[in-house]
Parts: sequence; structure tokens; C-alpha cells
Amino acid sequence: MRFLRDNGLSLVLVLLFLTFLVAQTLTGLREYNQEQRDHGQATVALPAYLATGHFMEATAENWESEFLQMAAYVCLTAFLFQKGSSKSKKIGERETVDRDPPGGARLYNETQLQHGGEALTLGQYLATSQFWFESFQNWQSEFLAIAAMVVLSIFLRHRGSPESKPVDAPHSHTGTD
Repeated sequence: MRFLRDNGLSLVLVLLFLTFLVAQTLTGLREYNQEQRDHGQATVALPAYLATGHFMEATAENWESEFLQMAAYVCLTAFLFQKGSSKSKKIGERETVDRDPPGGARLYNETQLQHGGEALTLGQYLATSQFWFESFQNWQSEFLAIAAMVVLSIFLRHRGSPESKPVDAPHSHTGTD
């Protein structure tokens, strides 16, 4: 039970995400098959629907805007500050998140060389499917998580939470003692 208590927010958000993805898929299948019937074409079963452009475009189209939003948010918060925001780094203080990680092209090249491959320049690495796979994988989860956190933190504040403030306090006091 401790796992559920400690990870409740993440679990509920993932559950909601999966619930709505399944709902989108099932209603999309119904809509797609209705369009097929309207045009005198054969309907498809669920597995075939998952490979159609109708399903892939509907899913990717919505995620694309979310990923863009998340990428902008992540990149901008890495360099810009917002006084009073609990999501901003502290102004004028160096934090542990500011150190350089041992990842990206350097780590990719180490792996390539260990397996007899060649090292790539940064530009070449940016063109690899591994770079984009890992980027999209991260962007998807980040956009989903941050969007949920930002929106839910506005409406679901409760007394005693780290984001709480008195109702009449200015927004600059959010997340402060």
C-alpha cells in the first residue's frame, strides 16, 4: 500500500491517460468504420485500425502540440526564471541540476566504439533514430506530466500542500512559506 500512497499522483495520471487513449481508440474505430460504410468500403477490426492513418494521425496530432509545449517549457525553464513560481529554479543560486550529465552523443559514441563502430559528430548524432527515439520518448512523458501538474496544481490546491497559499495572497507567494 505504501507504493500506491507514494506514487498515487503518477499512477492516477497514467491510468487516466490510458483510459482516455483506449476510449479514443474505441470511438475512433467506430467513427472510422462508419466513414468506411458511408463510402461503401470494408470495415476493419481493432488490430487493423491501429495501423491506419486515421488512428495514427489522430494520436500523433494531439501529442505533437503537447510535445512542443513540453519542449518549450523544459527549455525555457532551464534558462529563464520566474519569481514566485514553484517550477522555477532559484534566482542567483547554483543547483545540482546545473551540472553537465554524461549522456547524449558522448555516451552514444562510447557504445559505438565498444561495438566496433565509428564515433559520430554532434550533427551526425542528431540525425540518428536513437536520438529522436529517446527525445520523443522523453517529450511525451514530460508534456503529459507537466501539463497535468500545472493544470491540476491550479485547481486542486489544498491546505498544507507545498503549493498552497492563502486565497488572498498574491501569486508571487505560491510555493513559499
